[in-house]
Amino acid sequence: TQKINFQNVSYNHQVKFKGGFKTGLNVSWFNNTLSDTLNNNIFFAVLDAGYAFKNGSSLTVAGKSAYKVNGTFYPGFIVKANVKVYRSLFWENQIEKYIVGDLFNGYDLDNLKRFPYCFSTRLILNF
Repeated sequence: TQKINFQNVSYNHQVKFKGGFKTGLNVSWFNNTLSDTLNNNIFFAVLDAGYAFKNGSSLTVAGKSAYKVNGTFYPGFIVKANVKVYRSLFWENQIEKYIVGDLFNGYDLDNLKRFPYCFSTRLILNF
């Protein structure tokens, strides 16, 4: 048996303006007692800005970074487009660069550095 202690402190806000512009900030600190995970003593932040068009489509761009207390800095990004295809059908596309702090597991740092990009697409039907 083992005692594991997880700690997480987060601050999050989103602001939407009448004209369609939106922005957000997420800041977190993670710490745990596991020795085999990348997410030990990490400060993580995401700052995003986007625009929601009148037809329902939207575009969001975000910069993100993680700072490991040992002095290592990890930059990343997110770009997401949500395109209205027909009435309540949307096509969402996203590309993201994963960094330390994104994944709550013992993901190997060498694999994360080898190919840290993720592309996802999905169809969304709202009813």
